[in-house]
Amino acid sequence: MPGRISALFQQNGDSMRKIGRFLADESGANAIEYAMIAAGIAAVLVAAIQGLGTSVDTLFVSVNTALR
Repeated sequence: MPGRISALFQQNGDSMRKIGRFLADESGANAIEYAMIAAGIAAVLVAAIQGLGTSVDTLFVSVNTALR
């Protein structure tokens, strides 16, 4: 019986160490940060292109009417 208890505590210790290493691991945080930055840049680009598209459309309409 003492051998079983010792083995049980050994497994528990290994599991706790693995959980501790998992919680301390920050390697995925960089990928999430880069994804958030890319999403922010994409949102700004979409807004800028939409605003620019409207002014370019107005320019082409005025050039088209001037050529007629």
